[in-house]
Amino acid sequence: RADLRRRLAAIVIGFNLDGQPVRAADLNATGAMMVLLNEAIMPNLVQTSEGAPALVHAGPFANIA
Repeated sequence: RADLRRRLAAIVIGFNLDGQPVRAADLNATGAMMVLLNEAIMPNLVQTSEGAPALVHAGPFANIA
């Protein structure tokens, strides 16, 4: 989770009037982003058509890809 926090904090949201990048950490948004993504990176436990358990980890567009 520390790596995710570091990466989220480094996301450039925009630029200020001086042309300097404004990052998520500058807006104190990293914590809120972590809450939203807390369980998004966890695989799902699902049941196959035969009744066996299966772990599924899909990308953001897995339902349409």
